[in-house]
Amino acid sequence: MNRTRNIAQSRDTDWTLVLLYFIFVGIGLMSIFSANYDANVFAHIQFSDLWQTHFGKQIIWIGIAVVVAFVIQLLDSRFFTLSAFALYGTMIAILVLVFFLGKEIAGSRSWFQLGGFRFQPSELAKSATVLALAKYLSSLHVNIRQFTPKLITAGIILLPMLLTTLQGDAGTALVYSSLVLVLYREGLAGIFLIVTGVLLLLLLLTLMYGVLNLGTFLSIAGIIVSFVFFNQNKKDFILLFGGSLALLLGNIFFPPAYAWIWFIVVVLIALGNSFFYFQYKFNAAGMLTLLTVAFLYIQLINYGYENMLKPHQKARIAVMLGKVEDIRGVGYNLHQSKIAIGSGGLWGKGYLHGLQTKGNFVPELHTDFIFCTIGEEFGFWGSLVLLGLFTWFFIKLILVAERQHAAFSRIYAYGTLAIFFFHVVVNIGMTIGLLPIIGIPLPFVSYGGSSLISFTVLLFILIRLDANRRYALR
Repeated sequence: MNRTRNIAQSRDTDWTLVLLYFIFVGIGLMSIFSANYDANVFAHIQFSDLWQTHFGKQIIWIGIAVVVAFVIQLLDSRFFTLSAFALYGTMIAILVLVFFLGKEIAGSRSWFQLGGFRFQPSELAKSATVLALAKYLSSLHVNIRQFTPKLITAGIILLPMLLTTLQGDAGTALVYSSLVLVLYREGLAGIFLIVTGVLLLLLLLTLMYGVLNLGTFLSIAGIIVSFVFFNQNKKDFILLFGGSLALLLGNIFFPPAYAWIWFIVVVLIALGNSFFYFQYKFNAAGMLTLLTVAFLYIQLINYGYENMLKPHQKARIAVMLGKVEDIRGVGYNLHQSKIAIGSGGLWGKGYLHGLQTKGNFVPELHTDFIFCTIGEEFGFWGSLVLLGLFTWFFIKLILVAERQHAAFSRIYAYGTLAIFFFHVVVNIGMTIGLLPIIGIPLPFVSYGGSSLISFTVLLFILIRLDANRRYALR
């Protein structure tokens, strides 16, 4: 019976996803070879020395990744449901261990190093987090619309996100924010997506115009709106007018680095005023509560920007927002990236013939900026083919997610989709100047063992769960 079931499951394996995996890995290997290709060096290189190059090391990592993928397919799919929390807990412990035994590289203490190979546990933690999220949300009597499940779900996502941020790897930490899309698919009210959009807008406006200007604008807006209540309800007018005026004065006279402490008190006052009737009707107390929370939020953004980001990270954000144009300093990477991609034209300069990429003008060309190699050598149409393949990949993941009988598999599939989608959009977006440079790889294409194995594990667990969909409980 088990033999028959295993044969049936192998037939249910989604070979399209497997094929796309090897296509992406092949494109990545070709691009890594091209990014580091030097005709004079490679003409005299010894076979034994090949494995010391990025190309040779990536071949080794691909071999390891394929073995890992094969082992995952041999495991019973129930292993992932039964051990989801254990795997999550193990990865959290390893992330903590990095603080004591990890090696600092490029300002980020998030690596373990063994000989000539380095590994970043925060990459593999993504798979464990998605497994834990799927396990919890698929449990009986868990309703994401209720407060306690929301709190626990947020904890599952925010814990590895916080640890990764403290390690100095803000780019990887931001990837976890994409999992909010999974919650929406599982029944989270649409208002939370609207709130997320507003928070992102406030984040952008704070970075562009500063906490003083934005805070002043919000408080004056509150004062103006308060006059709507003047002839309707004097108590509402006094509450909103007085609260907005207090926010305005606090924003002007309190130093931004300390003002957030003062605003916590105002938040508590506003919540106390709105506790009894904000749930039933929108009034001045509720409006003051939202206004004050917005104030607290922009103060925390300012605090994090000034005290948690490194100087080069702040400089990159300034360049992306157009506040600074420094093509010889912090804006150099982006400037050279645009030149490389733009010089490819429609059809590109041909494989191994990129002038910008071969001249080492683009830093981190084989990792975060690997898309530049493809853009210069294969041009607009080559880049479009790669984007088309990723689009096919995303559509396939959605179809796989929706055909699952088990909630665990469906949630895991959408978590996988969210992480891959975030990586592709942000990586390509930052190379063409649409998004800030935060240093995350292009899935399967960028050089790096940690990311390749992490993405392989993430995808092939889904392939294994999907192969068992006929036998999974509904």
